[in-house]
Amino acid sequence: MSGRFAVPPQTAPAGVAFRFIHGTQDPVIPAAFSSQGAQQLQALGADARADLLPGLAHGIDQRALALLARALDEAAPVSAAGPLPRRSAPQCAARRVDQ
Repeated sequence: MSGRFAVPPQTAPAGVAFRFIHGTQDPVIPAAFSSQGAQQLQALGADARADLLPGLAHGIDQRALALLARALDEAAPVSAAGPLPRRSAPQCAARRVDQ
């Protein structure tokens, strides 16, 4: 969920959606790495977004889980029987980085 590229990406894989979820108070890996990674991938034409969670340190909370569940729901394939049922997730106060 939080992390960084050891080497900035030079290409973006086709058909892959990148979702970075990172706490703004992470003392291990600064949240700026997720923002920068999303921006680098977007510049390469990728579907990339960074969600920064105010007050979250190096961990996972209910807001992060809700964002992860939403990202997985968005990426889930639609079967012949129709889309999978949506799970209700709590609203989160994520700051979106769409640059």
